[in-house]
Amino acid sequence: MMVLARALFLLLVFSLVQFALASSDADSRPIQANYQKLQIYEQIMNGDLPAPLPLPDDPAYPDPPQPPPSSPKPPYCSTTHPDNIRCIRAVCDQLPNMDCGTDKKVKDIACQCDGVNGQCVTAVCNQLDRFDCDEKRELFAITKMCRGVSDARCIDRICSELGRFECDDMNDMRRVTELCK
Repeated sequence: MMVLARALFLLLVFSLVQFALASSDADSRPIQANYQKLQIYEQIMNGDLPAPLPLPDDPAYPDPPQPPPSSPKPPYCSTTHPDNIRCIRAVCDQLPNMDCGTDKKVKDIACQCDGVNGQCVTAVCNQLDRFDCDEKRELFAITKMCRGVSDARCIDRICSELGRFECDDMNDMRRVTELCK
């Protein structure tokens, strides 16, 4: 591959030189033009010209800068951490059985449950209509709302003060959970 790249580079240089020489003034003599071509050819063959840039598949090609590794949030999507277990149970109680049936699906839920109080998920779902709390995407939005809410009783207190119609959709519950953080 490197030989092919070098040959293409040499061909390109040679073509550029021929083009430059052909476009020089019309008074130049053929002998002078041929001598210049010979000099350039000798430079190329001696390796006096700069080396071509390495291709991406060349081992000499520099690696692109890598972003710094991001540190995962504790407890690292754990399915055994007690706080995550409570949140996983709260989410799975709202979902059909097939959404919590495999280890991979539970692991996905566990990652959404990092730092989330399971009681908050239950409290939010108790305020919402059943159909607003029965899909993963909805529950993942709820876990995001609940991140940072340590006392789910706050949700119940605020919603009892506001009334049922002030806590019956996702936007209302987003505002309530913000107040409880």
